[in-house]
Amino acid sequence: MNNRAAKTAIAGLGLLLGTTGLAFAGRGDAAAATGVMCFAGVISLVMLAVSIYIMVWVYKDAKNRGTEPILWLILVFFTGIIGLVIYYFVRPQGILTACHNCGKPKLDTLPQCPHCGAGM
Repeated sequence: MNNRAAKTAIAGLGLLLGTTGLAFAGRGDAAAATGVMCFAGVISLVMLAVSIYIMVWVYKDAKNRGTEPILWLILVFFTGIIGLVIYYFVRPQGILTACHNCGKPKLDTLPQCPHCGAGM
């Protein structure tokens, strides 16, 4: 499922939960309406937190591997899980080791650290 389909599905779920909540409110069942709306809010917050976590992980991993982190962050932001899968298979493969100068992780095949610029 691409990012557009995921957003459409989430919007549809939100619309369904919202109309269900309004239907309960129209019948005078405020507790059920509140429960449905709270559930929709929790689902939305969880989806937002997962998206932010994925974008932060891609940014940090791309920087550690010596690629352009902003470009990958933008790709994942606009394409969602599809961008994450593309990044995972296209990123430089190898073991991350600690830089002898700054101690931050770097790809072991890089000639210099992407964080401090120290040569190996």
